[in-house]
Amino acid sequence: MNRTGKTRAAQGVKKHYNEYKDFLQREVEAHICASFMEMLDMKTLDDESNLCIPSKDVSKESRQKWFMDLCQEYVERYLGYDDVMSIVNQTNALQKKIVGPFICRSCSCEMKFVHHSGRVRHEIKEHKLLADKDLESEIDEFGYYR
Repeated sequence: MNRTGKTRAAQGVKKHYNEYKDFLQREVEAHICASFMEMLDMKTLDDESNLCIPSKDVSKESRQKWFMDLCQEYVERYLGYDDVMSIVNQTNALQKKIVGPFICRSCSCEMKFVHHSGRVRHEIKEHKLLADKDLESEIDEFGYYR
């Protein structure tokens, strides 16, 4: 925390959210850099990598493919390709589910909303759905409070 200048982050996320967030972001960046250096057999920042980096004379598409292949190798080595693909698939499935329009869940109302959060606010304000004790959980299948 001292090296990154985020010493107030030690007081916790509730007191100093921005400092805590910045500190953790720097930590993640440091781990990514360190693992990339390990992959390239670099012990210090001054070491030369074992990569053959394409020159500017090579086409842009070829350089992009080279970089994408390097990133894919990184993901497979340090993150596990199957784990990442599982998260990507879950994210895509969730994204498909949360595309509007969202219709009010009250029987007598047919209002439509672009965002799920707008529907939830409407249902709470107009229909008092949160006060309904029949709800099993306060959180719906998308992780939003009902």
